[in-house]
Amino acid sequence: MVKNMRMPIVGIHGIFSVQRLVDFVKTAIALGCSTIVVSKAVGAAAQNGVPEAQKVVFKSGRNMLVVADLVDIKELLDPDKLILITTEKREDIPEVAFEEIVNILRENKNIILVYPGSDTGFTRGELELGEAYRIPLVEGAQLSPVAALAISIFEIKRLQQC
Repeated sequence: MVKNMRMPIVGIHGIFSVQRLVDFVKTAIALGCSTIVVSKAVGAAAQNGVPEAQKVVFKSGRNMLVVADLVDIKELLDPDKLILITTEKREDIPEVAFEEIVNILRENKNIILVYPGSDTGFTRGELELGEAYRIPLVEGAQLSPVAALAISIFEIKRLQQC
């Protein structure tokens, strides 16, 4: 493992599914993320998913913050950069430049990567709260937020080793 490897804070927004939330948290922990933010958990995810996810996070010794909306993420964590990763192929949204994220992390700046928890993705208003990017090379159907998280963190870690 590379010394001084910094990881972004990761978050999931607008989550309805208990299983998707728990899978997202477990994946983030397995890939070395130390802080996970859950924004706008609703329905079963709010009632059952958040407590289950907190249990997983607590056992791992990591941190989890639950907030009402994306605005709260900006207010409470004051990131240098808030990046919203779309999980669908949209030509109007540029591909994420993982090299830029790594460079910002090397400058000891704080980045938060937020993924949509629902199939509807981010609203237009939500996309305006941060910088919107999409995962490169995605074809056709929507990528799950867990897969997008895994691709993102893997690529960031790979580039940090270079």
